[in-house]
Amino acid sequence: MKISNEEVTRLLESAEKSGIIYLSCKEFDKETVNFISLRVENCSLECLTWTLRSLCADEMLPSEKAIQARMREVFDYKPTPSEWQNLIFQARGHSHASSAPEFNLFSKSSTLPKFMFKEIIDPSIGSKTLAIYPNGEIWEALDNHSKFGDFLEIKKTQEWKDFYRFLENYFVHKGIRRPRRDEEQKAIPGGRYGCAQFLKVCGPPSLKSCSLGRLSYMIQIAINEDILRYQRTLLIWTTNTHGNVSKNETMKKIQGIKNAAITILEKHSEGVSLAQLPLFIKRSLNFPLNIQDLGFAKLKDLLATFPEVAIELRNTNHPFAVLCRETKYAPPLVENILFCITNILSGRNFGHEVRDLEAQIVAKLGRIEWSHYLSSSLADFIKAYGKNQFEVMEARDSFMIFKAKQPCYSYFYEPFRENSWDFQNNRVSSPTVVHHSSLSSEGHHPGHISRAVNISNLPADIIRPGAEEPNYFYDSGNNSSTDFSYSLPRYHRNGPESPPGFPVTEHFHMKSEDLGSRFKAKDRDSYSWLDISNFKPPPGFE
Repeated sequence: MKISNEEVTRLLESAEKSGIIYLSCKEFDKETVNFISLRVENCSLECLTWTLRSLCADEMLPSEKAIQARMREVFDYKPTPSEWQNLIFQARGHSHASSAPEFNLFSKSSTLPKFMFKEIIDPSIGSKTLAIYPNGEIWEALDNHSKFGDFLEIKKTQEWKDFYRFLENYFVHKGIRRPRRDEEQKAIPGGRYGCAQFLKVCGPPSLKSCSLGRLSYMIQIAINEDILRYQRTLLIWTTNTHGNVSKNETMKKIQGIKNAAITILEKHSEGVSLAQLPLFIKRSLNFPLNIQDLGFAKLKDLLATFPEVAIELRNTNHPFAVLCRETKYAPPLVENILFCITNILSGRNFGHEVRDLEAQIVAKLGRIEWSHYLSSSLADFIKAYGKNQFEVMEARDSFMIFKAKQPCYSYFYEPFRENSWDFQNNRVSSPTVVHHSSLSSEGHHPGHISRAVNISNLPADIIRPGAEEPNYFYDSGNNSSTDFSYSLPRYHRNGPESPPGFPVTEHFHMKSEDLGSRFKAKDRDSYSWLDISNFKPPPGFE
């Protein structure tokens, strides 16, 4: 069915008047973009899920502040503090949460959506907050760590060249020149986020295809490089960006502010309110304190770059700057950390859970601030510096760290019952490698087997209590380029005293990369993952 544009406009206006949808528009330079979304009247779990999906698509950090800002932007709904706390209780699974909506999209379902919570330092406010993810889904937030440097090496890409060229053309047109007194200086409103939206709408195709998080990352790099500067909430082009003199002067001023802040905080062991700290700093400087000229929107953004200074949130929205207790921090060398990880993993056929691994590293090398290495965690550090030496695999709410291409004794098994053969014999059956070309008993080879990839990406519901017979999944163990399939044989016993044997009663092939998507539902409900060496499954597979 085709309808005219006039009819579409009439239907949308009618739906808006009825309170079904929310219409909004934004102007970006000479472009006007219209947005349409459902209108929501309360803070529900489905609303939270929609918002998280939106932030995931934009590759942005799902912090509490970002989630609430996105709700307000998209749904024109700003939850009150009590509504937000109630939503957090609901999302955590608290049964005593009050004032829940009488109906929502999940009300007819036996299960509610589940979420994961991580305590983080929100760079926009400089204090502890929560990051919320749908259960089992964690994405890389590109807008979160760009203040620590270009760890994505974006400046080597064509996207950066297009980004720089577009902004240069937008701000200065033909060549770099200072605007005349009677000429209004161009600016982009809305800070980093507003500038990212502007580039998404008005930029070249290469930038339009980027996520808002990736664009925000590039904008922060431009601020770090003093290509763009804040002027209140506006972003402006920095004059004479090719000169080294202004950059050196900027660095000297930042160092002067840092020295002044540390001296002040040393005299106030209880900390200083961020509202009062600028007054103290101004008295200690021999130049005007203009944070935006230095490339930062607010003083707290500049303080966040000083490892000696921390920001604490006291009472309700009352931030204080305090001096870190350990001001002398000597970061270990990257190669020392990698060598330490190698030693720890050397005796682990099954790999290591990331939190336990980090605890052992800290015990050997001392405190480690991952932000010094432009990383947010040990897992990120390994991905950045040790990707050729180690593998990072997600397992529910944690990560497993393996040596790259490391053979191990991993396989699937069914949970034990009292009458199971393994339980009665108090041991696990010997591992067997099943070759793709032979399913006979003569064709199997006991011994060292390789780990099948993507096992840790299986859904959370793979464990079924009450399974009766052991079932195993083995990698073919072949390291050549030959395309071997992986097999799931089902062993079967005739009596309580006899060991499992052949023939295979059930068998199918699949490639390891297809394991997560093609694992049959009836089989997926029956298997979990066990380490043969210590009888302990990884986190999330207990």
